[in-house]
Amino acid sequence: MTSHISSRPNGKKPKSSPEARKLIRAVLKQCGGNQREAARRLRLPNQAQLRKMLNGTIRDTPAMHAALMRARKRAERAWAMERPAPPKPVVCVEQVREALRRIRYKIDALDYLLKGEDSDEAKGL
Repeated sequence: MTSHISSRPNGKKPKSSPEARKLIRAVLKQCGGNQREAARRLRLPNQAQLRKMLNGTIRDTPAMHAALMRARKRAERAWAMERPAPPKPVVCVEQVREALRRIRYKIDALDYLLKGEDSDEAKGL
């Protein structure tokens, strides 16, 4: 059984999840203790939320839930040695239509040239 070591000054059980506090501590370590940079990396709105979750005075916010989900997905990919799927190329419909129009124009020009050559052969030139 694990004991809950309180990080709150009044000795109460922390409101934030242990996973959130662990992730915050890991990111803070990567950022050299810079809370603003850690909040930015976790995509939290500000460093006050980060500090309050680390102290356990507030519950996990939706932004922290999203950060935990991203960290969980990264860990699963790393564990399975999977590479994330490459993003699908974005197709610009207008550019495809313009390219198709240009191709049709060139095909029509070639058909016109071939028709002119057929009539020259008929004349005996």
